[in-house]
Amino acid sequence: MIPLDAVDWIEIGVAAIAGLSALVAIDAIVETVCVGLWWRRYLMALRRPELISVIVTTYNWPEALTAVLRGLRDQEDRNFQVVVAEDGFDHRTRDVISQTHSHGLQVKHVRHEDQGFRLAEIRNRAMLASEGEYLIFLDGDCIPRPSFVAAHRRIAEPGHFVVGNRVLLREKMTQRVLSENLAPEYRGVPYWFLMRWLRRCNRVAPMITLPLGPLRRNVKQSWQRAMGCNVGAWRADVERVNGVDSSLCGWGSRGQSSSLPPPQNSISSVVRRSA
Repeated sequence: MIPLDAVDWIEIGVAAIAGLSALVAIDAIVETVCVGLWWRRYLMALRRPELISVIVTTYNWPEALTAVLRGLRDQEDRNFQVVVAEDGFDHRTRDVISQTHSHGLQVKHVRHEDQGFRLAEIRNRAMLASEGEYLIFLDGDCIPRPSFVAAHRRIAEPGHFVVGNRVLLREKMTQRVLSENLAPEYRGVPYWFLMRWLRRCNRVAPMITLPLGPLRRNVKQSWQRAMGCNVGAWRADVERVNGVDSSLCGWGSRGQSSSLPPPQNSISSVVRRSA
């Protein structure tokens, strides 16, 4: 054993202090990076879109489109634009849009020749004509409730796409809503329980809105279950996956006909909501 003098003990002490200081510095750096990443994610989650573009797809059903545009005209959140994406060339659609303009709702109209079911392509064309930083895709037979746009804005989050839901009306009830100009979007949950009991709709659950908040992330979802009738996504995310797949033509499975990209292509997960 070699004896240590006072100088050696001082050097050992200085080295120990330097080592501890380095560990403290590294720990501080790691903590700063972790907090920074968490804070960035938190701020991104809080980010809300300014202008929203609602892209309504339609094909030869002006009566249903009239009801959908009425629902959009009466939205609580007014900071949005409407783009009607017509997968065909029907003069009645143009007439409906002209009437809507006279009632105070400005609508852009994008269309192409009727060459079969080309939903994906007309959605891409509508995206190019839209101006919003957030996009909502809505089918032309889905009447939105007054809180529809506000709900999408509230849960919009970069890197995610939002999958909505809908209630299907039976054929006779649909005909009555359109012919009598009824407004079922204003009806409350008790009304929909009655409609379900009378077998005039397929279910009630989508009409019940729950404040799930962060719990939405804890529910395992699959992009294959996404339905294109009511979907929202940030424009930047959609552009990052090069829009919707326009090679999909004609009717297919639910996942195919929705023309949505799988989340692993950059849009990281699915967040469900009732709309």
